[in-house]
Amino acid sequence: MATYGVPVFKVLDWIRKARKIWGGVTGIWRAIRSGPAAAEIGPEAAAVLEGILGYGSIKEHCF
Repeated sequence: MATYGVPVFKVLDWIRKARKIWGGVTGIWRAIRSGPAAAEIGPEAAAVLEGILGYGSIKEHCF
């Protein structure tokens, strides 16, 4: 969280909202990968969740 400069409570709220929409880690992962995460929870939230899940580093090395 400190890396992104976002308060912890805000990140927890994004995680709760993402779980409510997509059900869990796998659903959130798919939403980030395919694009609707940024549209539904906001680009900043999607970027932070992408970092938490490690999708950014995987995307860098594989794609």
